[in-house]
Amino acid sequence: MEKKTGDALTHYRLGMAYDKAGMFVKAGKEFSKARANDPGNKELGAAIEKVLFKQAEVARYSSEGWSNIVQKKYKEAIGKFTKAIKINSNVAMNRTGLGNAYAGIGKDREAIAEYQEALKIKPRLAEAHCLLGRSYEKIGKDQGAIRELEQAVKIKPRYPEAHFSLGWSYAKVGKLKEAILSYKELLKLVPDDADAYFSIGLFSMLLEDYKEAVSNLKKSEKLFIRNKNKLFASKARKAIAEAYGKSGTKAEDYPSENIPASSKRVKNSISTKSKKSTYLGTGFMLGSSGYVLTNYHVVKGAKSIMVKFQNGEKSLAKIVVKDSYNDIAALEPSGLPEIPTFRIQLGDSSRISAGGKVFTIGFPVSKILGQKAKYSEGVINSTSGINDDPRLFQISVPVQPGNSGGPLFNEQGEVIGMTTSSFDVSKAFRAMGAVPQNVNFAIKSIFIENLLSNLPESDISKKSTFISNEPQSNASNFVSQVTNNIVLIEVER
Repeated sequence: MEKKTGDALTHYRLGMAYDKAGMFVKAGKEFSKARANDPGNKELGAAIEKVLFKQAEVARYSSEGWSNIVQKKYKEAIGKFTKAIKINSNVAMNRTGLGNAYAGIGKDREAIAEYQEALKIKPRLAEAHCLLGRSYEKIGKDQGAIRELEQAVKIKPRYPEAHFSLGWSYAKVGKLKEAILSYKELLKLVPDDADAYFSIGLFSMLLEDYKEAVSNLKKSEKLFIRNKNKLFASKARKAIAEAYGKSGTKAEDYPSENIPASSKRVKNSISTKSKKSTYLGTGFMLGSSGYVLTNYHVVKGAKSIMVKFQNGEKSLAKIVVKDSYNDIAALEPSGLPEIPTFRIQLGDSSRISAGGKVFTIGFPVSKILGQKAKYSEGVINSTSGINDDPRLFQISVPVQPGNSGGPLFNEQGEVIGMTTSSFDVSKAFRAMGAVPQNVNFAIKSIFIENLLSNLPESDISKKSTFISNEPQSNASNFVSQVTNNIVLIEVER
């Protein structure tokens, strides 16, 4: 009898350990063994019943929470998952569910904390990695997003949502070939995904593979029509026409299989008649004077310069001061919208050290990602540029086409530079036989200050814009406030 009781207690203790770890199935098996070994032990039976009742409560709250998420009742879901976690804090999927609910109401930082807790409990939980990656992407931490999404598809290769999100995150940092591969993996799992075909088509066009672009865009158009998505069917048709135009062929004259893969192959067939080309960049206003700062290479040789503000209004602009050597220009728009702008302080770039955190706001790849300003962050890798150029910072902040001319902020919210360029990957590969990763540059603020001294009203703010490092940081508020100072620049050459 003592032997049976001892065995029963061993199984009971093991069941309790499994229960604490959130492994309810294994816990249940051990409890069954405990009862089988000592069926007459009422005290043991009562203890097991108490645990099983709590498990049932956790399961009920969890089920209701996920049901709320499906119905997009995120606040109710937060309540359900919070109750489940209060009973047992070691169920990874409940932590993931709570994070998902927070993300649903826009609280991505709280969501990230819950996903991280879930991964402490269960490091190989693909769902937590995927959702963590999505939240990182939403707050501009694109490299973190890629890391988590790559982990998600590694753990769970047949995970369509993770492949789609990974493709999008790759595209945001300019890795278009990797983005295309991710969408193709998605199509192996979901062959009729119109968005995947559409994305492959757009990215192939940017890579000048027009045959691939048209092939995928046509597939997306058919699927959008089948799904009664008139808006995106129309977008696909316009993109097809653009791909034909850029390839130097006419849609009515050439079937898709005869489209040249690159415009280089049809150079002689393209009309020599001059065509307008549009270049997009970023600019920013320091204060209320209305002058817009940007890179000189963004506006060099412009036939017309259009500044687009955050409220959608546009204004023609002209260059009033330029510093071609340091790649800085100041523009004067013909009119300003009635929107509030923030007085931004110009920081002292000579006091910046390697390792300091920095961020930018701009319009990377805006034809794909849209014309809402995007936040990206990184660190100062070096206080000098190529060949130790003292004018530049080397930064890990992602700099894509369209980011040029954007402000580089330090943690105190001061502008300490202007995002300027990325390392030329093709030249580096030819020279070194290797592809550099995320090597970008910003011109230092001292050179911006020198240019501003030539303006009649530069309105450089001397008031601090300090961003607190306390847990209740107002960094996100600062980004929201300063976004009206950031403008999209459209240049026709």
